[in-house]
Amino acid sequence: MRVNDTVEEVERRLRSVKSPAGKARNYQEYANRLNELRLNYALQEYHTNHTKLTELDSKREEPNSSWTIWPAIWPSSRTTGSEASGVDALSQSRQRYEYELVQAKAAVQSAQQRQSYAEQQLEQIAEQLATFERDRSELQTKLEAVTQSSMPKRKTFSG
Repeated sequence: MRVNDTVEEVERRLRSVKSPAGKARNYQEYANRLNELRLNYALQEYHTNHTKLTELDSKREEPNSSWTIWPAIWPSSRTTGSEASGVDALSQSRQRYEYELVQAKAAVQSAQQRQSYAEQQLEQIAEQLATFERDRSELQTKLEAVTQSSMPKRKTFSG
């Protein structure tokens, strides 16, 4: 009778461990999906910005472009014309994109740390689950042994 209680207790613990293990698995899947989405977003932003930069570079290198005379004018003149505002806008854009890149890298690193922590928790839960399974198996074996050993005794008492 005591062995049955122990088996029930181990099974109850096993059930209580299965739920967090499922949640940890779901969390890991969601974290992986979030990382994929963040990476795809960052790559798309990079591609868009790279395309814009390439277009601006090609315009700057055109012989008839107003950009070609800008370096000669810049040191001697402090104009507030469209060139200056264009350069300022590009500079601000570049700074914003660099900041966003740093933020994306930090987010990826943070997500990797959370994923690593979730994996560690999942491993611990799996180890606990294996321990509970072994305990349950051992207790089941003991229960069977006790049941088998008590069977002949009952026959001798009734006979």
